[in-house]
Amino acid sequence: MRRELAPDLWLLEGVGREERPTAARRWLADALGCSETRVRLRRTTTGKPVVIDPPGSGFSVSYSGALMLLGLARSGEVGVDLEIVRSDLPLTDVAESFFAWNEVMFLSTQPSSLRPLAFYALWTSKEALLKVAGGGIVSGMREPRLPAERLTPLLQGGGDVGFQGGGDISVRVLTRMTGSGPVVAAQAFREWTPAARRL
Repeated sequence: MRRELAPDLWLLEGVGREERPTAARRWLADALGCSETRVRLRRTTTGKPVVIDPPGSGFSVSYSGALMLLGLARSGEVGVDLEIVRSDLPLTDVAESFFAWNEVMFLSTQPSSLRPLAFYALWTSKEALLKVAGGGIVSGMREPRLPAERLTPLLQGGGDVGFQGGGDISVRVLTRMTGSGPVVAAQAFREWTPAARRL
């Protein structure tokens, strides 16, 4: 099953590990209006996938179980992250190890019923932001420090919130119900300046 969560942000369900490369290529070909054989990807030294043909688009992908999140930026850079919401992990301990102090404080003020959602909203936002910068969590997650309070509407039942993630990066965080349970998806985007545009 394939569904659009936002413009150029798609969720694919029921994708096995061995099917991921084909599914990503097929989706990119559809999104870019070209044949699958034309789509060429490479990975940066940090592992981020980059579309090299057809040129001019940013691309990001994330997996959680049999779910696959795909993001495209037609005039910029994009980072996406997807997580299935689980409450069986020591979320507070993980947050204290990885998050900035204001994010840990925000998480600790949430009722226990909302803490898993708050944790995954923070985690996916941070990972999507780090992917826009071309890296990932290997460089740590304390920075960038998020305005965690901007996630409050999401925790109060809003299915989609947006905020500035620092500088010229915008972030969108969404919650959806899937066959695998509730998920949180984040998309970070930075518009290319003429000097930064790929050739």
